[in-house]
Amino acid sequence: MSSVPRISLPLVDGAMVTVPDDPALMTPFVLREQGDWFEDEIRFLRTYLLPGMAVVDVGANYGCYTLASARRVGAMGRVWAYEPASLPGECLAESIRPYPWISLHRLALSDHTGHALLGISQHAELNSLSTHEGETESVTLATIDAEMVGWDRAIDFLKLDAEGEEVRILAGAKAFFARGDHPLVMLELKHGGQVNHGLLQAAVDLGMQLYRLVPGLQVLEPCNPSLPMDDFQLNLFACDDIRRKEMQERGLLIDLPCAVPALDARAAWNVMAEWGAHHPWTGSLWPKGKPITHDQPLGGAYLTGMAHLLLSESPSLPIHDRYAHLMEASSRLSAAFHHAPTVSRGVTASRALLRRGARGHAVTILRSCIVAPGVGPQEAFLPVQPSHEDLDYAGCSVDAVLRIFLRDALLLWHGWSLFFSARHLAPLVEEASRNEIACPEVRHRLSLLARMR
Repeated sequence: MSSVPRISLPLVDGAMVTVPDDPALMTPFVLREQGDWFEDEIRFLRTYLLPGMAVVDVGANYGCYTLASARRVGAMGRVWAYEPASLPGECLAESIRPYPWISLHRLALSDHTGHALLGISQHAELNSLSTHEGETESVTLATIDAEMVGWDRAIDFLKLDAEGEEVRILAGAKAFFARGDHPLVMLELKHGGQVNHGLLQAAVDLGMQLYRLVPGLQVLEPCNPSLPMDDFQLNLFACDDIRRKEMQERGLLIDLPCAVPALDARAAWNVMAEWGAHHPWTGSLWPKGKPITHDQPLGGAYLTGMAHLLLSESPSLPIHDRYAHLMEASSRLSAAFHHAPTVSRGVTASRALLRRGARGHAVTILRSCIVAPGVGPQEAFLPVQPSHEDLDYAGCSVDAVLRIFLRDALLLWHGWSLFFSARHLAPLVEEASRNEIACPEVRHRLSLLARMR
């Protein structure tokens, strides 16, 4: 057993993850920073899984997905976790002790049985059978078709995150998919920075359709892998028609064209006015009560885009309507910004794009605004982060508030974590550290960064 010092860190759902006690490593830092793994898909998993369901986690690593799954499926469910590497495997063995319904298998999955060398990275998330430079470990190989003999119930969720081995894993799973479990499958989209088209095609060849997560709605939408992918897209989902229909009935998957609910200028302003009434600080920012551009054609389109965005965030509306509102908001607000690239339009468009899952586009807009902020008429805007709405901006100018929105959003969204982006964003880190006003997420991350220095 490794002598590396360890610590147990909490996930947002109450699970404790044992990791090396070294914040210079990726997972320990991210868990301290965010209280969760940084992928939006782990939050969707907590919505999708129900008590009694069964999960297979291939490439479990330190077990964030394994433990999140175990918390959701409960003692009536089952989780099978596969992790061959020594350090993450030993840590995971400690983490799962409170969950007897988790079975840990120290195996690497592929398309054949036998043995292989596993390349060991400093950051265990990057361990790979296809990389043998530097340190290696000998690991035992198995296939899903061989392992499924021990899976005593139908599998509801299968996660494949094996750093390039996924195509071979699917090749060794033909009997499993013929068994009729109809799982939802999560696939690692890229390997080595490139889209793994072979993996996506292998899923399609097994009779599944591809979907991507819309993070702001926690719902899946169809995905065409031949179209350009967002720079921040890490995973896709795949399932057959039977699972697709079940998820549609639960409101977790959109697979039909959604008509945009009608919204004229007057209705749009009413939506905005109602939102403003619940956020008193907006009165000092919009002294005339409405944007100056309200009566101009593009200004009207911008205002209507904001109203669509707010309606997409209303939990009282049907999910299909919220999805249609969000698509319309993303389109209108992006067009309004690119026509007149002011900061107010940039922060508003970024809020919609982040919820849409177009994070790369949002970051591009935010960076352009903070480097060369456009000067335009005072007009309404929405904070990038919902938590910005609860801050006290007494005594702040409109420009100062917009600067806070831009700075905080870049610190949160420019990279997956300050673990990766702090050096690139050093001026913003310094600025936020000196400013008393920042959203809670940024304050926590800066506090962690300061303790590490």
